[in-house]
This record gives sequence, C-alpha cells and structure tokens, in this order.
Amino acid sequence: MNQAPSNASSQEKHAVEIRCRDGVVLGGDLFRAATPRAIGTAIVNPATGVLARYYHRYAAFLAEHGFDVVTYDYRGIGRSRPARLRGCGYRWRDWGELDFAAVLRFARDRAHGKPVIVVGHSIGGVLPGLA
Repeated sequence: MNQAPSNASSQEKHAVEIRCRDGVVLGGDLFRAATPRAIGTAIVNPATGVLARYYHRYAAFLAEHGFDVVTYDYRGIGRSRPARLRGCGYRWRDWGELDFAAVLRFARDRAHGKPVIVVGHSIGGVLPGLA
C-alpha cells in the first residue's frame, strides 16, 4: 500500500511515546490545535498495516480546525515495531484492549474535560469496542 507523504510541519506535531499496561511502548504524534484552546481531542485509529504517518495531513487539517490530534502505530507496526517480531505473539485484539486503551487514557489525560472523539479507518473503527 502506498503511504501518503506527510505535509505537516514539525512545528505542528510532537513525537510521543504511549505506554500500554503490558509495558509495550507505542510510537505516535500529538498535533496541537492551531486555535488558542482546543475544542477537543481526536484519536486517529489506522487501518490494518497502515502507518500513522498516512493520516498526518488529515491530523493537521483537524488541528487547523481546533482539535488536538493523536496518531499512533499499533504494536508491531511502524514506530511501534520491536527490533524482532518473532515470538512477540501480538494479536489484533491487543490493538484494542491494550493499544487503543492506552491511547484513549493518554488523550483523556490531556483533554482537560473536553470531548475526546475517535476517527477509525477499517479495523480502527472496531477497536474502541474492545477497550
């Protein structure tokens, strides 16, 4: 699958690491709202095998329109991939029960009581039901 290039500037986003309850660390990015106060936080859940950077232009669009946005790679993919996958035993269910749950906690902790919404592509739309 082709990955769309990211046109988001490094000034708009900050690399983040999100720790899951089983100790796995996910690589992601936090896009800050371009407005003085965010109206909420959006989490972008990717499709199977799609790197988070594919969604960076969309995340930048949401940030320009007042949302803080979190993008991330599921365990075993992209910036969340360990040096060796052999023996990891990662399952799709882990993406919801562990990965999305950790990202949701991360977003809620930074939302200051404002709404947290989820945009899910493919399996990313199913995972919130597992958290």
